[in-house]
Amino acid sequence: MAEDQGAPAASPLVRVGATAATVVPGLAVPSPPPGLRPAHVRKHVRRGQAAGRRARAVGQPQESSRDKQLRAQEEYEAKLARLDTRHDYLISTVAERMGVPEDPVRDAFMEGDQLTRIDAFFAGEGQRYLLVMDQTTYRADAVEQDTEGGGEVGTRQSKAPPVKPKLQVSDGSDITYAGRGYFFIRTTSKPLTTINMAQEINFGTLCGRGILGAIQELLVEVFILSLKNQSLASWGDLAKSAAQPANKSSGPPGAPRSTPRDDFLSIMDSFVAVLGTAQASVDDVIKLSDSSPHQLVNGATPLQYRELASSAEVVQALETCLTKWCDEINLILTQNEQMRQEADDVGPKAELEHWKQRLAKFNCLVDHINSPQCRVVVGVLTVAKSRMLKRWRVLDTTITERSSEAKDNVKFLYTLEKYCEPLYQSDPVSMVTSIPGLINSIRMINSYSRHYNTPERMTALFVKVTNQMITACKRYLTHEGMERVWDQDFSMMCEKIAACLNLNDQYQVCFRRTKEKLQQSRNDKPFDFSEMYIFGKFTTFVKRLNRVRDVMTSITKYSVLENCRIEQIDSEGLWKAVNLAATNLVKRPYDVLDHRRPEFDQDYDDFKGKMADQHNRLCHVLSQSFSIIQSTPRSLRLLERYSRLKMDDIGLDEAYKAVLTHFEKDIIAVQKLYMELKDGPPIDRDMPPLAGRIAWARQLRRQLQDPMEVFKERPMLLKGMDAKRMIRKYNSVCTVLMKFEILFYNAFEERVSSLLSSLHAPLLLRVPETDNMLVNLDKRILEGLREADCLHRVHGLEIPKAAVRLLSMDEKLKNTADELKRLISEREALLSQIPEVLQRISRPLVEKLDEAFQPGLTSINWTSVLIEKFISQCNVELEICNLLLDRALETVRFRIDKVLTDMVACPLVTLPDEEPWTIEEFLVTTEKCCVDGAVLLETKNISVETATHELTDILMEAMPEFWCLSCARHTAYCIML
Repeated sequence: MAEDQGAPAASPLVRVGATAATVVPGLAVPSPPPGLRPAHVRKHVRRGQAAGRRARAVGQPQESSRDKQLRAQEEYEAKLARLDTRHDYLISTVAERMGVPEDPVRDAFMEGDQLTRIDAFFAGEGQRYLLVMDQTTYRADAVEQDTEGGGEVGTRQSKAPPVKPKLQVSDGSDITYAGRGYFFIRTTSKPLTTINMAQEINFGTLCGRGILGAIQELLVEVFILSLKNQSLASWGDLAKSAAQPANKSSGPPGAPRSTPRDDFLSIMDSFVAVLGTAQASVDDVIKLSDSSPHQLVNGATPLQYRELASSAEVVQALETCLTKWCDEINLILTQNEQMRQEADDVGPKAELEHWKQRLAKFNCLVDHINSPQCRVVVGVLTVAKSRMLKRWRVLDTTITERSSEAKDNVKFLYTLEKYCEPLYQSDPVSMVTSIPGLINSIRMINSYSRHYNTPERMTALFVKVTNQMITACKRYLTHEGMERVWDQDFSMMCEKIAACLNLNDQYQVCFRRTKEKLQQSRNDKPFDFSEMYIFGKFTTFVKRLNRVRDVMTSITKYSVLENCRIEQIDSEGLWKAVNLAATNLVKRPYDVLDHRRPEFDQDYDDFKGKMADQHNRLCHVLSQSFSIIQSTPRSLRLLERYSRLKMDDIGLDEAYKAVLTHFEKDIIAVQKLYMELKDGPPIDRDMPPLAGRIAWARQLRRQLQDPMEVFKERPMLLKGMDAKRMIRKYNSVCTVLMKFEILFYNAFEERVSSLLSSLHAPLLLRVPETDNMLVNLDKRILEGLREADCLHRVHGLEIPKAAVRLLSMDEKLKNTADELKRLISEREALLSQIPEVLQRISRPLVEKLDEAFQPGLTSINWTSVLIEKFISQCNVELEICNLLLDRALETVRFRIDKVLTDMVACPLVTLPDEEPWTIEEFLVTTEKCCVDGAVLLETKNISVETATHELTDILMEAMPEFWCLSCARHTAYCIML
């Protein structure tokens, strides 16, 4: 175990996970000012002085002991005086991690010359790291554990050791690591002071079988874990090469290019594996018992062998030693020949590690055999002709063979290592490209290895490759074990499962292809291995993946019921049942990817049974919905809603067949309707006759075509005999409707061609009886425009060129007709306003207005470019006439008619009101009244005459061309006279 801390002096260590702590440099530690003696130093000084006084109180006979105590006291006080807050930082950190008080740790630091090494470390001399090795022997009942889940995270709780801690401070070169160790790393070459102490030192703990194991665990639990959890953005430019195209030399075709980050992490993983192998080799070092007589064997030369062999005691001792060695070697050989106890999921690298460790063991035995001590023993016994040599030589030969075998196997397995890296570093998608190279490398081992190419070992190697592929698939599916398969998006999981299934397929295809090639080759050894044994686990794992994918597919398939709004389906009840079954399955605590556990199979069967029940409910609802079909389009719309559920296995084909049978009746009904109404079909109110008949035929044909388009999307429905009979009827009816439509379309073409000639008629037409004007636009043109618009815009038909031309003039014709109607209406309104008394005098004005309208009656037709100019001139003349007529009417009404009315009312006779008059009074009164009336009438008459002259002047100013040349008067005067 490895724990690492930027070591604050008085706080619990912050740990990563449950095994290792991060290195946190730069944590400040409060310290007293430099030069002040700490309180614990004063305490220990007083303790030393008291011990000195007690020693002096002893009598003279113990003087030598007192001197020793005084010297020890002086040394102790001198070392205490050397301590400052920097030493306190180290002492408190180590004491906290050990779970002991600081005083025993301080005393252990002051033993020997360990303070000198610490001071050298503070001064920046020598190594930049300092090791503190814990050599304490703890009792067997001492409990030490890390709190997990309770208490403060990372706080170490343990019982204090029963003995004084024994710590050894070193730079690592003069001691052997064993047990627990603590290290301090100086991050600067500058001397350490009380100010920069906490900022310039990193602290960590080493726990493991040995120094290699401790470093391995520190790298795995702290550094590699931290690096893998960092995002790509934190790597900067080292992660940008992921988007660059792969070079041809960077790997197999199609293989994704690894980033420098991935390469670095792969190298770190390989280095950690090497550390583990090295530590295992160190732990498994074989040392035979040293039972030879050293005083006789050491330094013996071959010339002394005969002298030693002449001694029976020496020979017996050497035979005993050799027998013990043989027994130990035989035990080692027996243990190596036993079946290996391995996990079921070990990968191919475990095979290489096994043979490397085995090679290390046998190399140790070979080194022992070749050692001088063993040579002397064997040489003396050879001279003595001992019977033990026969057994020894057999074992010697066996060891040599086993060592050669292990060396040969390691050599060949090393060639396999680079092809196995993708199995450990890649995902199943990119792993596929490395399978051919891996199979080819195993083929080379099978063909050329002297020892490893046995069927058992080669099969075991393939099984380990299969195991690692399964492990890689599990990592890929669970996102390195961080997420359960049920917690991820199901569509993404199905894609991942498909990649794993493809890996299995490509693996087996490549294996069988290589096997077939080897069977046809005479130089290479064939693959006589059991495919069932090699691929059995993967096949079982694939079966489990297929079931997991089936569950996800079923859940996704029935999840549409949550938002289903089909009236006949109890979607809420169905979804609740499906959701309950899915929840019961996905919340099981076991690992669903562990194909060796049978619990999932039982849960899967239960889940499929519940899904079958819901499926049967849906099938029953669907069959009830289409037991009676009333309308083909409505039934097809309902089937379309069922089809959106994407559940084709609920009886949709049978429902479509039932609708198809009903559709045949619709064809017969359309045929009868056509025969009844073809001579006088119903036409919409706004439809012209030809377009209305075409629209009616199209509507009937659409009633048949729309369902048929739906049936065409399911070709299997149209392959039966009944379907073929229905298709013949459908084609017959549609052909008749199409001919009906073509007939009236041709009639439309002929009509449009004749309508173009009607556009050459004048714009206006005068009625002789009433002298009124009419718009001379043929009604057939408007009807043709409506026909063309309906056929082209509404029905989307291609119309002839004549109709296109007619449609292009649609707006112009309608606007012109409206303008002409307005002009005619204004002209009639103007003429109706002229009173009878002014009709003769206003005749020139009316003639001038008719002259403006004359071109529309004679020369200007509907295709002329002068239509706008003609309408503009008519508008001007109407405006002038309206203005003159308004002035004339005002003059007549207010200055002539009103004055004449006043003249009529002028009294010429006055009658008495109350008393009767005499004749003389009446004559006098009447004469006076007549004189006054005559004056008034004369005045009124002059006013009327003046108004009449003004009226003629108005007409004369507006129409100077109407002067009469014979009398040099205006025509109006002639008309009046």
